[in-house]
Amino acid sequence: MTSVANNTLDQATSTSLHEECSLLRSCLLRIRGFSKYFQLVSNDSHQSTDPVTELWDLFSCGISLCYIFDQLPESEGFKKINNSEFNKNQHESNLDRQKIHGIALFAMQIRSDRVAEKIPEREFFTVTDLWDRGSTDGFVKVVKTVKAIVNHLPPEAFEDAPSSSPPSSPNLVSYDS
Repeated sequence: MTSVANNTLDQATSTSLHEECSLLRSCLLRIRGFSKYFQLVSNDSHQSTDPVTELWDLFSCGISLCYIFDQLPESEGFKKINNSEFNKNQHESNLDRQKIHGIALFAMQIRSDRVAEKIPEREFFTVTDLWDRGSTDGFVKVVKTVKAIVNHLPPEAFEDAPSSSPPSSPNLVSYDS
């Protein structure tokens, strides 16, 4: 398996959280079918153009994390979470419960032996770690984990770079042969 995300995403550790989230956001937008989760968050009343807040809101919805995880190849032994669809009935009855459920499923799955073997860079976190907006510590763990998973995704998980992207935006995903 070759890494799909290039060194730009890996080098984000030496940048600010804002820059790191901006780079990760660009990469997430390249994952097939993932833009619908950004649309879900942008329809929220907490909409923000700040990449840190936007990703925090995005990951806090839970189902987006499950979708990212489910893009890992089953052929490598990764079990699907299958909790990435927005359920309007659950949303209307108890949104927080649906979000907590998705975050918890993701947090448990990254603790599996298979994930530990294939993606050792992931960080353990709890639902509270992600929901606590008083400290970025938990959110940083989630960002590190999502980056590690994205770096392990197969090339077919990504769409081709949009031709209309501005020249200044980095091409975060490269395809190795």
